[in-house]
Amino acid sequence: MDYTYLLLLALVLLSTKVFGLATEHVHLPQVVGALLAGIIMGPSGFGVLQSTDFLVKTAEIGVIMLMFTAGIDTDMKELKETGVRASVIAVLGVFVPLFLCGWLYFAFFCGGEFTPYNLLRSAFMGSVFSATSVSITVETLNEMGKLKTRTGTTLLSAALIDDIIGIVVLSILSDGKCWILGDQSLMILDSSGVMEDSYDYSSQYLKMGTLQGNGFATLFLSRSASGSSGTLVTVDSHGDEIGRLYIQGQALALAARGQDIALLTTGDVYTTTRKLENYRTLANQMGIRNLAIYQDGGVALIGSTSVSLYYPSGSRMDNEEDT
Repeated sequence: MDYTYLLLLALVLLSTKVFGLATEHVHLPQVVGALLAGIIMGPSGFGVLQSTDFLVKTAEIGVIMLMFTAGIDTDMKELKETGVRASVIAVLGVFVPLFLCGWLYFAFFCGGEFTPYNLLRSAFMGSVFSATSVSITVETLNEMGKLKTRTGTTLLSAALIDDIIGIVVLSILSDGKCWILGDQSLMILDSSGVMEDSYDYSSQYLKMGTLQGNGFATLFLSRSASGSSGTLVTVDSHGDEIGRLYIQGQALALAARGQDIALLTTGDVYTTTRKLENYRTLANQMGIRNLAIYQDGGVALIGSTSVSLYYPSGSRMDNEEDT
């Protein structure tokens, strides 16, 4: 019988206790020491401990017991009396990080370009920072002996309401789905991490893929790893194929934005939409190495010494930058 799990458990208990006492010595809650122990002993530190199925399930049991104990010690009358103050704290705790962190992400990572996609990305990142940890709040208050006080009850109520609002906001912004592009399939998970749908391409090689389209994924698949041709495929949020287009040439770059798609091959630049019913081509005669799609449908053709802007709807091509 394998008793490795007992060694893992002993290492976890020993490290968290040692670090917990160390942080308590500098007037910090022991829960801070437990977090530091996980960082230092885990893959990000010395790599002594790894996340295993046993540790995950044990941690879940620990959180359940912690919350159950907190529920036993909670005075419901006091909880109701602090409802208004807790609600105000919770609302501020959600929407201040939502707007502040969202604005910072928009300013630094989206270039300040007002597009629906950029705004949605920024709001999503802001909602991530609005989430709290009720279990850490409970443990900290309990350790400080403040859990049963009026202040502790208010903070606990605020943390509970904060998490509920944060989960609702995050679910709305993420549409309840998470897309994962793997080597053999595209997996679509719901907000709880359960796989709802998938698109299998295990019989082909995924040469390129992007999830930047509005509600769809774009894949470039080939029958062989070194093939000089392939198939451009678009897949919706239910794992159903929207369209496919056979492409001749080695793929060099793939981009999608809104409903538009651009593919760069060794011979041509293909521009089309999510249904892949109609497309335009432009001969790759300028040493183009990469591309990007702008909000107005223009495609930036990036070469080694210059960047040109190509509009698939017309014949216009402007040289934007020389390097």
